[in-house]
Amino acid sequence: MGLDGVVQCNCWRDHTASTPPTGWDDIYCDTDGWISSRRIDQAWQESDSHDVFRKRFGMLEDAIEEWRAHGCTHEDMEYCSEWISNWAGVAHFRSLIAQMGGTDRFQTLAQMFPDGNGGIFPARMASSALSDLDIFDAEYPLQ
Repeated sequence: MGLDGVVQCNCWRDHTASTPPTGWDDIYCDTDGWISSRRIDQAWQESDSHDVFRKRFGMLEDAIEEWRAHGCTHEDMEYCSEWISNWAGVAHFRSLIAQMGGTDRFQTLAQMFPDGNGGIFPARMASSALSDLDIFDAEYPLQ
């Protein structure tokens, strides 16, 4: 298992994708950055079991998954995606950042990697992250 970086396209947000099965008002970006359905999320919360959920909402969930996968010209509504590292590599990188000064020197890099699945890294922080990477790279160049 590892860490991937994904940039979603704006087709769903701009309504240039095909209309989702549950309508535009149902679709949103959740706290982990995934395009989600309010109706499906609520059904999951209200269901007693996975079997009950799938029996009642499985076809709708599958239709939404199909829409996410093929609703626009970008596969899975991803503008781009890149494998970052496995979790051991992330832990090693974190330890290097800590050894080199942690948040005092690398305000963005020291805080940007998630501890598990999900999470969002806002585009507005990219410039700061790149500045941190320049400093890191100057002192710890890749071999």
